[in-house]
Amino acid sequence: MPLLVNKPLTAFSSLGIWVIEESAEDLIKLLTDYSDPCRSPTWGSDRLPISALSHPLRQRQRLCTLLTLKSLCGKVPELYNDASGKPYLANYSAYISVSHSGKFVAVIVNKKTGTGIDLQTYSPKIDRIKEKFLHADELRALATVGNPPVVGHGQQSFHHIGNNFFNHSINNSKFLIKLHIYWCAKEALYKLHGKGGLIFNRDLLIHPFDSPVDGLKNNGRIQGTICS
Repeated sequence: MPLLVNKPLTAFSSLGIWVIEESAEDLIKLLTDYSDPCRSPTWGSDRLPISALSHPLRQRQRLCTLLTLKSLCGKVPELYNDASGKPYLANYSAYISVSHSGKFVAVIVNKKTGTGIDLQTYSPKIDRIKEKFLHADELRALATVGNPPVVGHGQQSFHHIGNNFFNHSINNSKFLIKLHIYWCAKEALYKLHGKGGLIFNRDLLIHPFDSPVDGLKNNGRIQGTICS
């Protein structure tokens, strides 16, 4: 069971990250209530079976979401989505947020306050869309780029998981890495807001943050504001 991370962030919040290596069939076995072998894992407010998802990777991502929640909450979750698409649990008193990218799934559970999380696989193509999600002030701040922190978290705030898993020896510029941090932070803020209708390059602002002088680090803290 490749649960890469299962750790508390605060006294009332926990983070889980799953690396998808199993088949959908094996994942379903991990979720199935053996007293009812015909039980099929479901997802969403309409309670459709996982098999209704046509793409095999999407099936595995959602199954791993349920398994990660099971690990964090101690029970198989009854996972629903509200009218805005924000996930919530019907059988566990906590706020949650979910993200997946490629073979990685990230889940955060907070028993006290709203939360948001994002995980993103590294891709140089993000440079092509930076004007679509960065505020003019953020674009100016990128003129002086250092090495950014990768993981940030806080209470009544947002969490973002940068890609800790790519090979830093490849010719990846600090500029592109920082773009990914901005993107993840804004996605996490968007999920924390949970009501939709926000424009990334207008309504979500990431405060300027300094970069450590000793290179890219695995964790750190940044702040952001929802301006709408």
